[in-house]
Amino acid sequence: MLIRRLVLATMIFSLAGCMSHVYQPYNILSGGFSEEKISENHYSVEYEGNPNLERQKTIDFTLLRAAVIAQKAGAPSFQSSRIDAKTTRVHSQYGTSESTNTALDLELLKTSVTPKKSGCWAAHFKVGEAREDIRFIHDTASCIEELKIKLELTDDQIFREK
Repeated sequence: MLIRRLVLATMIFSLAGCMSHVYQPYNILSGGFSEEKISENHYSVEYEGNPNLERQKTIDFTLLRAAVIAQKAGAPSFQSSRIDAKTTRVHSQYGTSESTNTALDLELLKTSVTPKKSGCWAAHFKVGEAREDIRFIHDTASCIEELKIKLELTDDQIFREK
């Protein structure tokens, strides 16, 4: 009986690593989003991927989480900066796998912005010479709608907390 349970547990953990990645709160088996409130209007948002998740999808999931935070706070728009996507390659006896972790700094904006174009990436500007000085202004509702369609998610998937 014990051996049967151990085999079953091993199979479940093995399959968890093979499942495609979804937009979800962070868990140790398959990654997901997390955030830290820095101050009243500032957050750090991260999305930890796995080998089954493409780099662009981790960026999209991170941006979607930022938009959801903005919507829950009643912010019609938000600013993102320090967008960073790091891909790690792991070599093993089974081959090479990659996973991408994405992070961004989020500032909630209390005023509406008139986007230069529709969609999530409404406008960008540079405040200095370094790459980290690039900031993006996003319309919260447009961002959620665009990523909902692109990622083929439902409202239940986007707004569930656990």
